[in-house]
Amino acid sequence: MKLSENITLIRQNVFGQCHALESIVIPDNVIALDFRAFNTCSNLKNVTLSKNLKTIGEQAFVYCKSITTITIPESVTSIGRMAFSADGGEGGLESVYCKAATPPTLNMTYGRAFEPTKKINVYVPANSVEAYIAAWKTETLCNIVASTEY
Repeated sequence: MKLSENITLIRQNVFGQCHALESIVIPDNVIALDFRAFNTCSNLKNVTLSKNLKTIGEQAFVYCKSITTITIPESVTSIGRMAFSADGGEGGLESVYCKAATPPTLNMTYGRAFEPTKKINVYVPANSVEAYIAAWKTETLCNIVASTEY
């Protein structure tokens, strides 16, 4: 699906339960994904996030069990609670590529940003591994791994 270049925010539940959605490219004008923007898009597999995205809201991709890999651009500064939660069952994230040198803030009072069905690898810039481990200590199902690709 191709979205208009004029939007800057994808609002709450805009794509909620859109089971026909398999792929989306979020335009570079988009700076925020709201609460549950893509919740329960069960067949969504391919997501390209805006290179200017700053905020991934709470439960933005909750129950999107077909997303196995996501690349979080270096512009992201905040990731909400359960943003990528598969909430048990089959499928869900296997790998996350987080390009920011400074770890995005995980905004939550409980729960986790990533609630995969199994332990996942989070690839981060090699010189940022320790910072991610310290900042994301609540993400117990994430192995922080140095990436040499960025």
